Amino acid sequence: MLDKLHGEDSTVVGRDNAKHGPDKIVANLPVQCKYCKTANDSVSACFESDPLTGLKTYKYTDLNGNPMKLEVASDQYVDAVSIMKQKIADGQVPNVSDPNKAYDIVRKGKISYQQARNLAKAGNIDSLRYDAANGAITCLSAFGITSLVTFAQVLWGAKDYKLAAKQALFSGLQVYGLSFVANVVASQISRTAWMNAAKPIAAGFGELIGPKATQAIINAFRALAGKNAIYGAAAQKSFAKFVGANAVTETVMIVVFSIPDTYRMIQGRISKAQYFKNLTSLISSFFGSIAGTAIAGAAIGEKIGGTINKNVGKAIGFGVGMVMGGAAGAITKAVGNLFKEDDAIITGRLFNAVLINCIIEELLTTDEQEKLVEMLDADKKGLKELQASLLTSNTQAADIAHYISPMIDKIKKDRTRIDSADEEKMAELIDESIIGGDLDEM
Repeated sequence: MLDKLHGEDSTVVGRDNAKHGPDKIVANLPVQCKYCKTANDSVSACFESDPLTGLKTYKYTDLNGNPMKLEVASDQYVDAVSIMKQKIADGQVPNVSDPNKAYDIVRKGKISYQQARNLAKAGNIDSLRYDAANGAITCLSAFGITSLVTFAQVLWGAKDYKLAAKQALFSGLQVYGLSFVANVVASQISRTAWMNAAKPIAAGFGELIGPKATQAIINAFRALAGKNAIYGAAAQKSFAKFVGANAVTETVMIVVFSIPDTYRMIQGRISKAQYFKNLTSLISSFFGSIAGTAIAGAAIGEKIGGTINKNVGKAIGFGVGMVMGGAAGAITKAVGNLFKEDDAIITGRLFNAVLINCIIEELLTTDEQEKLVEMLDADKKGLKELQASLLTSNTQAADIAHYISPMIDKIKKDRTRIDSADEEKMAELIDESIIGGDLDEM
């Protein structure tokens, strides 16, 4: 991640645990990473004894037999280069005889040894900084998708590109912020004893559903990552780790994403029933997303095994998971609607009833009614605040009328005033119509 933030093309490949394989590829070159306690330990970890000669040689080489780059902690770099020079001079590095080539082999890391240790601990500045950098990049997808969907919905409804863009930015930042906070908190918790506490529960769940189910689930997600299937004890161990990590992550996500509604409920801006509906819909969305991703992975694993590109698999899993998550949330909300209408529907129906009464009482013409609708449409913030305040009000109808009245008064000011001269003119015209017998022309 730090390589990428410094503009380098870097990819992690070491998770395949290939013997003597690179930990990452940087600028198309294989790199081995050693962050041991001392520079001597970091360099020495790259050498092993030849079974035939007994001599120690550099064990990490590329496909051409040339030594891979060795990345060490930044504070060990100078000493590591000096040690590597001596190793080359002693003939311990294959295909290299010039000690100065040590500068080409040893790569200076972006962090010190102590910083690397801190990354594995929660609550210190280094781990927080790393999680923040990681979350800033990881959560961009949430910002992009949310913004695009919001832009489309507003544009379809309002036909206003500028308004759609503003709403897209606001919604994207809102979801991005929540995702970012949840990502950092979950990453910090993963470094604490909470993760160890979740392992027995996850292992027990694995035993409950049986080895076949655990293998199917874990291999579904491995298929999306472009990895081969695993079985037996390895699958059960991987499943327990997966479930434990996801249990912590999803719990944090649900808590963080429910904060806005929790705050509004405490303020009385939404009812407890509405809060419960929103929360159950949110939970269903998250777990529906996991289920959808697993289904996508299972389908891929069955069709093409572990040969899929991991980035393609990630995109497929994310897409199917998003659709399934949205569907699960919508279904849950629809079921909830059978028992309790949304606050917005209830207050909206009341608002319309009061609005119609005001229109009738004030004798608004068709043109005046259209002006009133335009004024209401332009005051989205005021309508939103009114809707929230109605939930705790004991005078709801009066509050709505009080909100609408200033708009109607403004519209009425444009009416032509009827004075005594107009009344006399009306009387004269009525007389003429009656005497002239032209009433049938109406």
